[in-house]
Amino acid sequence: MRKLVLAAAVVCLLVLPGGAQRKPVLGQIQLPHPYYYREMYLPQLTTGPSAAAWSPDSKSLIFSMAGSLWRQSIEATFAQQITAGPGYDYQPDWARDGRWVVYASYHNDAIELHALDLQSGRSSQLTTGGNVNVEPRFSPDERWIAFVERTRETASRIHVAPLHGDSPTPSSEWELLTKDDAWEAAPQWSPDGRLVYFISNRDGQRCIWARRILEGKTVGDPFAVYHFHDARR
Repeated sequence: MRKLVLAAAVVCLLVLPGGAQRKPVLGQIQLPHPYYYREMYLPQLTTGPSAAAWSPDSKSLIFSMAGSLWRQSIEATFAQQITAGPGYDYQPDWARDGRWVVYASYHNDAIELHALDLQSGRSSQLTTGGNVNVEPRFSPDERWIAFVERTRETASRIHVAPLHGDSPTPSSEWELLTKDDAWEAAPQWSPDGRLVYFISNRDGQRCIWARRILEGKTVGDPFAVYHFHDARR
């Protein structure tokens, strides 16, 4: 019995300090259990590849690994590192023209969106403000991006931002797709670019919702298209 008690005490000494020293999730995330948001949703530092995005011709892919983005042909046995900034780069999305890649980058306790020009190798920052901006997705015509933003004052909300000129540079006029105090995530465009689908718990259940988009502007209200609890019946 004494050995068992001693072993339990040693385990407590090893575990409790680590838990006490663990840094809270980003300050922009105000949730009862913020570690769920961090461990299951925010970019994770890994030594192996994750978050892959296929090229438009399906002959190569870009993925995140060890804090950078890498590019690899499916016929090659090696990958080329294509970003090496101060942040942790994650969640790439490849434009249909094959030139541009938009991605999220964690740096200085914020996650901002960046765009990488594969022709020149130059990367430019798309968002500012020190919020949490994740899951960028090009529209099919590459004139807009949809992404998730979370600030200290708001829950996660989905925006559509226009892209101007030859490089993906959103204007300051973002269209807000979601306004309720709900958790919104995973935006995806329909093939014709007229709908943005997303996951939301706005009705108390996880559902797939959609909202119509016309020239970057929302049309009508969001509507539910699939209820997860209905699928279990």
